[in-house]
Amino acid sequence: IEWWFGFFDRLVDVNDYLGPVDEVLLALATTTTVALVFALRRVVDLRHQVARQAASEEALVQSEARARLLFDKAPQPMMVFDEDTGRFLAANDAACQRYGYSREEFLQLTVYDIRPPEDRALIERVLAGVRGLPVAPPRTYRHQTRAGELIDVDITSHAITFDNRQARFVVAVDVTQRERAVRALRES
Repeated sequence: IEWWFGFFDRLVDVNDYLGPVDEVLLALATTTTVALVFALRRVVDLRHQVARQAASEEALVQSEARARLLFDKAPQPMMVFDEDTGRFLAANDAACQRYGYSREEFLQLTVYDIRPPEDRALIERVLAGVRGLPVAPPRTYRHQTRAGELIDVDITSHAITFDNRQARFVVAVDVTQRERAVRALRES
């Protein structure tokens, strides 16, 4: 430690002998050193910021992948349709399987295509009534599969923005067996 203090004492003594040009050079060297230190610190800060941003972007990608997996592999049919056109924007595996369409085929359909023709006027009224509602009241509807089978489904839908479009996220629970049992009880 004494050597350290002695070093600074000698530095001060040397400074006493500097001329005007040497003082300018020393000031310039000191300013340059300080500027370099700040520049290096900024570079280090930027590297940390880039690393944090990359980690955030990776976390977002992983989160989106998990959400997509949950949607695709959910056991209940789930669909997203455009509120303006009625065209399906997304359909999960369960929806494709239950309705008998490939995903590509499903995404070419509208909400009217999976309903019996006689229900079209009803669906138009219902869609007009739920437009803009955050959550539509659950209700049982008739749907039609690709094979023409009529099924009863409890529909729950929520308003969402999907690919910059006003859309509805729909969960369809097949209650065909329950509805048949209720009808059988009424008839007996």
